[in-house]
Amino acid sequence: MGTLTGTHKGDFHGVAPTNRRIEARGVQVARFVDGQIVERWGSTDELGILTKLGASPAS
Repeated sequence: MGTLTGTHKGDFHGVAPTNRRIEARGVQVARFVDGQIVERWGSTDELGILTKLGASPAS
């Protein structure tokens, strides 16, 4: 688990740049073989990001 931070400077799922500072929670899991990452899975709260950017949920 961790917190992703950044500034919305480009299109994100159809939302034009807002220049807003955003924080979102996420998790990354990796599988290693011989000290190298061979698979990686991740999940980030994209709905939370879209809400913070002012996007309306689809009806």
